[in-house]
Amino acid sequence: MTDYIREYEHWKKHKLEDPDLVKELASLKDDTSICHNFRSELSFGTAGIRSKIGVGTKRINIYVVRRVTYGLAMWINEAFPLDQHKSVSISYDSRIKSRLFAEEAARVLIDYGIHVYIYKQIMPTPLLSWAVRFHKSQAGIMITASHNPKEYNGYKVYDKHGCQLTDEPAARVYEIMKTRDYFDIKPELTFEEGLKKRAITYISNDCLSEYYKYINSLSINQSKTRFAKIVYTPLNGTGLVPVTRVLKNDGFNEIYVVKEQEEPDGTFPTCPQPNPENMDALKLMNHYLKEKKYDIALATDPDCDRVAVSVLDRQGKVRTFSGNEIGVLLFDYIVRRRMANRTLPRDPMMVKTIVSTNMVFPIARRFGIQVKEVLTGFKYIGEQIHLLEKNHQANRFIFGFEESIGFLTGTKVRDKDAVNAALLLAEMCDEYLKMGFTMADRMDDLYELYGYTLTVTDSYEFKSMDGMERMSRIMEKFRKDYDFTSLADLHSKLDCLTGIKMHADGYPERYDLPKSNVLAFYFPDGLKVSIRPSGTEPKLKVYYYIVSKHKKNLKPLLAKYRKLFDTVVRKEL
Repeated sequence: MTDYIREYEHWKKHKLEDPDLVKELASLKDDTSICHNFRSELSFGTAGIRSKIGVGTKRINIYVVRRVTYGLAMWINEAFPLDQHKSVSISYDSRIKSRLFAEEAARVLIDYGIHVYIYKQIMPTPLLSWAVRFHKSQAGIMITASHNPKEYNGYKVYDKHGCQLTDEPAARVYEIMKTRDYFDIKPELTFEEGLKKRAITYISNDCLSEYYKYINSLSINQSKTRFAKIVYTPLNGTGLVPVTRVLKNDGFNEIYVVKEQEEPDGTFPTCPQPNPENMDALKLMNHYLKEKKYDIALATDPDCDRVAVSVLDRQGKVRTFSGNEIGVLLFDYIVRRRMANRTLPRDPMMVKTIVSTNMVFPIARRFGIQVKEVLTGFKYIGEQIHLLEKNHQANRFIFGFEESIGFLTGTKVRDKDAVNAALLLAEMCDEYLKMGFTMADRMDDLYELYGYTLTVTDSYEFKSMDGMERMSRIMEKFRKDYDFTSLADLHSKLDCLTGIKMHADGYPERYDLPKSNVLAFYFPDGLKVSIRPSGTEPKLKVYYYIVSKHKKNLKPLLAKYRKLFDTVVRKEL
């Protein structure tokens, strides 16, 4: 009997508490369907777990949630033995079963003497990071699958600093959880009983009020009048209340919320892929932007940690910015506005991920800003804020971003925050409007000043059961075969597994980065191609950063380098 059949039979022996799981388990009749649900376990890492909702070890369900939470509870008791009051803060988004999974996690935690603070209603990921720090919790849990399709949900863990759990503690949680069977964890109290015994507490309005006060304190343009008119969509997620409240607090009163996507709905009826990086998810937003002739349109993803932006250009056409363009616009605006306000700190620092645009470097050099590059993942940006804080230099941090539309300007939230970003984007739009130009005009000016760039991300999905192995083969081919002999114009090559950037002249430059399966290839004029497998999905991503003094050369250059890398990947698809 194969392992997955044995596990399937094991689950059949138990009386499952979730009727949806009972129904699905009964529907698994053939070997293939059983294999898909039971072929392996979900591994727990720094991004937590993320999978389709369903029955089995390869899906997310109440038994998987309980087992992971057991690992987290035991790690907390192990790592903080002297802390008299141990707690975990919990938030959840609008996805299917998010509230159920949050309650199940709470039930397990109180069994092991850990108090739970939980939001009474859906709240964004940044508000989970905030709650952890507000309550001085040892950890936080966010139930979300971010921008994945409706069939997915996930479980992310945050440390006591409000930052995503790092490698070592994540490995320990995983090690502990694997010592128990899925059906060993049986919470004694119901969620309601936990509330009555005050082992579970709803997060107070004070926590929320302090967050809103803090976000509005990040305003860098305290104008008394706001002209900008805003279209906004929360994509049926958590952003509606916090984003509109913060914007209205800052004087933006003309906000049109996309009605079809206003209310929380885990089925995402108007956008099956609720990812604001995808143009399909922005169709309604852009439609209303053009129809109403408003000045800016903002879209936040279901857990409201990322934000997309569109504006109308001078010809009345919708222009949607890439994540890299938004990052450049925000960085340029923050630096110049804070210089004008005389609030720019001494030795200011901005942090970006290695796959994000290098266009920030000439801007940083012009204004004397230090740029710190980190691995892909916002947890590494949060980690840099923590390191600055340890040295009593947190005020040096002025901006962090990643190309996948994640941005942050403050230091009291340690993950990307679309509420924070929405405020600054609206202020930027408003200021430029009063000066007689648009964000599109400013982006074009920046291209003229610093060179034209084109950033494209190709994402390859490996759906078959051996997808992870095929991605590994591709990475090894690029690692071993793509060098200075096979790529004649290669300047240097960075391997984040070794932390060494090898130059064409043979000089090995050491990079101070955590080990990660990421490769970066550097070509003439600052052109760069980066490759990495996704940490949460069976996808391989190739990031092209194309630079030219002439806009007309961008697409031919992209075609040239895309051919080199796309050919290798497609052989394994």
